[in-house]
Amino acid sequence: MADLDSECKTKSFDYEQRQIVREGEIEAIGKAIEIMSGDDVAGANEHTSFVQKKAVSLVQLRSATRNPVQDAVANFLQQQADKTGSKLLSLIAAKAASDPFVKVRKMIKEMIVKLVEEANEEATHKGFCDTEMGTNKQTRDKKTAQSEELNADIEELSSAISKLGSEITELANELSTLDAAVEEATKQRFEEKAKNTDTTNDAKAGAAAVAQALAILKEFYEKAATPVEQPAPQQGPITYDNRALQILKTSSGGASFLQISATQPGAPEMEEGSYTGMANGGVLGLMEVCQSDFEKLLAETAASESEAAKVFDEFKADSAQDKAVKETDQKHKTAEKSTKESDLATAHKDLRITQEELHAANEYYEKLKPDCEVKVMSYAEKKAAREAEIESLKEALTLLAGN
Repeated sequence: MADLDSECKTKSFDYEQRQIVREGEIEAIGKAIEIMSGDDVAGANEHTSFVQKKAVSLVQLRSATRNPVQDAVANFLQQQADKTGSKLLSLIAAKAASDPFVKVRKMIKEMIVKLVEEANEEATHKGFCDTEMGTNKQTRDKKTAQSEELNADIEELSSAISKLGSEITELANELSTLDAAVEEATKQRFEEKAKNTDTTNDAKAGAAAVAQALAILKEFYEKAATPVEQPAPQQGPITYDNRALQILKTSSGGASFLQISATQPGAPEMEEGSYTGMANGGVLGLMEVCQSDFEKLLAETAASESEAAKVFDEFKADSAQDKAVKETDQKHKTAEKSTKESDLATAHKDLRITQEELHAANEYYEKLKPDCEVKVMSYAEKKAAREAEIESLKEALTLLAGN
């Protein structure tokens, strides 16, 4: 009974001590859980898991008297008319044969004067036609060439203006896209920086919280590692003689009402020794892993922020340079387009004036054509025929003068 009482008291004492340690451990773990469940650690944990001819009329002369010379002159003129085919000489020959002598001489003189005047007029008209037709042709050719050249210039300028317009529009779109990209990158950079800042702050807060929890747990486990001294066992009321006990055991055929073992019959199995908590069971290890994760998160976030800032600065610098080049190109193309538009307006104006001048030259040419181009015989032919007529009339006049 004394041994049983002593064993029960020992086990009860050990149980009470274990319960005290467990309650302390539970309280310490509870505080650690409370710290780990806080906003600081929760915020940090979120980052641990991105486009008319004129007819010459002759006066009919009647002859009142006849003269042999007159007949000879009439025959001569008729021969010359037949030879040259001149209707005028044929007509005068008829007049010379029928009209009076004096009248014939007068008629021949007047005809010579008339023919000379006509020759002079035709020569003057020929010179006028040659000059005007030549000048008109030069004007028409020149204005036609100018019109063709201006039309070619207008086509080329229109094409260049259209191309420049497209290029300017394309540059404007590229600049707009570039500005949008920079704006979006800047927005993302600010968001990323804010996120990294939050992550860093959360990680720092989490690491501090874990450190605080670790300090509490380590303090507890350090205390729990030192066992509590238990009091010395008490001796029972009876002191047994081992020899007597051996005799009793032998004489009763191996049965004994005494328990030699230190364990009493019916006693529950219980762990031996003192309880020092779960310091070696992973709690501190888990907390240290958490602390390591937060420190790693801080390092990774700092490296990520530094790299992101570097990439953003390089992108921003490249974009600024690209934008400056495109804006300069756009400015030059806009100025060039403005110059070509001015040239195009001038070309259209010059073309309108040139076409009006060409139209006036063509109209003047149409007026010159009836008198200068449409002829039964050429000027040279008419000139030769007239000279032959004049010469024949002069010879006829000489014949009459000899009378």
